[in-house]
Amino acid sequence: MNSKLLYFVLLIVLFSSCKKDHQEPKIIPAASFDIGNFTASAGSSYTVPTFTPVTTVNKSSDAAAYLWKSSDGSSSSDKEPQFRFKKAGTYKITLLTTSTTGDTASSSKSFTVVDRHLYAVKISNPNWANGRILNLFVRVYNPAANNAVPNLSGDQYSSVISYQSSVVNVVYNSQVAINLDLPGNFTLTPGKDLLTGVSNDLFVNYGYCLYSNDNNVEHLLASSWDSNNVPIYNEVLNLGISTLETRNQGLTATYFANNTK
Repeated sequence: MNSKLLYFVLLIVLFSSCKKDHQEPKIIPAASFDIGNFTASAGSSYTVPTFTPVTTVNKSSDAAAYLWKSSDGSSSSDKEPQFRFKKAGTYKITLLTTSTTGDTASSSKSFTVVDRHLYAVKISNPNWANGRILNLFVRVYNPAANNAVPNLSGDQYSSVISYQSSVVNVVYNSQVAINLDLPGNFTLTPGKDLLTGVSNDLFVNYGYCLYSNDNNVEHLLASSWDSNNVPIYNEVLNLGISTLETRNQGLTATYFANNTK
């Protein structure tokens, strides 16, 4: 081998060695996230109601790509997706981060998902005379197609009855609000439109109606579907309580739901 060829061979070897010595260092990402609208309970698990959005807050670093997987089968590559659980049970959400060098890291959180049940109604400010005797009950109707309000014929809506409470005899006193228990564990389940993100409001999918029964004749006293009513919805997610307030000609009916394990 002549000296020139040997010289070029040595240059190539030296260049290859320097290239190996100066390879880009690995970038190890950190995977971390919080839940924005819930607080973890004991054991770092979150208790959330069915169908309610779970908002993620991504706190990862050195990540170029994200892959979220939920044990209910849903996934996302967004930086901060929302998840909804349709059935009660125990689930896990896992975040996998990938850096520009292809290195990965992961982080997971556990969730206990519970149904939301209607359990009470509070009636206040009705235009009734003191001492009036009423036989009150609550009826909940399913909506018509596309969550539309069904036709009202007399005091009855042309729709399927999802729930009806027993009749409670009440003597009205203007100084005291009327509280009715609603036993039966009626589970709130939103319709198709609500699952696509049109609304987070579980209550709005139903028609909540307060009736009186006088001598076996039903009279509609208040309805969440009344055209003059603007329902007021409120959630205290960490306490597991939701309320829907309806107003009809001064009468206010506030319905309560809670999360039960």
